[in-house]
Amino acid sequence: MIHGGEIYDKRIEMDFSVNLNPYPCPEEVIKVIRDAALHIDKYPDINQTSFRQKVANAENKLAGAEYLTSENVIGGNGASELIMGIIRLINPKKVLLPVPSFYGYLHGIRACGDVEIEQYQLNEEKSFTLDEGFADHIDESTDLVILGNPNNPTGRLIQNDLLEKIIRRCQETSTALLIDECFLHLSSGTISAAKYLDLCEKLFIVNAYTKLFSIPGVRVGYAISSPKNIMAFKALLPEWNMSVFAMAAGEVCADIVATTDFVERSKDFIASQRSIMESNFASTDLKVFSSDTNFILVNSPKRLYDFFLEKGILIRDCGNFEGLGSGYYRFAVRDRESYERMKQCFCFLT
Repeated sequence: MIHGGEIYDKRIEMDFSVNLNPYPCPEEVIKVIRDAALHIDKYPDINQTSFRQKVANAENKLAGAEYLTSENVIGGNGASELIMGIIRLINPKKVLLPVPSFYGYLHGIRACGDVEIEQYQLNEEKSFTLDEGFADHIDESTDLVILGNPNNPTGRLIQNDLLEKIIRRCQETSTALLIDECFLHLSSGTISAAKYLDLCEKLFIVNAYTKLFSIPGVRVGYAISSPKNIMAFKALLPEWNMSVFAMAAGEVCADIVATTDFVERSKDFIASQRSIMESNFASTDLKVFSSDTNFILVNSPKRLYDFFLEKGILIRDCGNFEGLGSGYYRFAVRDRESYERMKQCFCFLT
């Protein structure tokens, strides 16, 4: 299992392997995707004019400051395309990567050929939280640092003071820094690194509406950087890398973020559901790691993946994550009804 959501060759009734927002997607998002079918006889806007401006507005609203303009933003076919594209743009010879972290980073790095990967092992006893020692590993030989904030599969945010320290260190060493914020707007306690764009010339931020609006099949991602970096990056992307469906969905998602409290309501709902799940998990023989977002990492000597799969429930076996190994599993935070059905299996865990 390389990613979550691998449902097509299995009998699955409930999917806890994909980390989507359990708070309901607004109906206007679904409607605009349906309505976009009326425009399939037209090419999408090659300049993404409206989409880029609306994303900038949305990010500025969440940050509470006017950090971004449309020139700081470029859209993509999900975060995966953008992560791989930024790595290709940097074309690194040496990359510093905390482990465990999202498999897609390694996939993008290895696509660049012969790249030295320095792995920084996160401490299990500290719930795999990024620590001060990481910044000390960034030097002039480091071409690229990749961070998830929050990290996947651990669910841990980077402390704001440490994040700023890393950003300043990357500027000192002329190191590119790619920060994946795909779960940031589903987490509490921090804001986007976009506020630090002026501190680091090679800072790139990737996000997507995939997780926030539970629309992974539409593929709506965006990257944030300086206008100079965005122009250079755009030259590496396909000319029409967003469909009319993705662009229409992305624009209405951005409008919802900018004009409603959808993000805040989602965060509150997730925090409440996560607290219930963590409490119930803790009453079993699972080792539960603290999370700041919409998924929970656990450790168990029992074969949880196979057990739940037999019940029609898909969870994420984290055995292929560098820095973890067998016995680690990730559960998405889902709605109360889904969780109550899944909890009926807990007799196996006690």
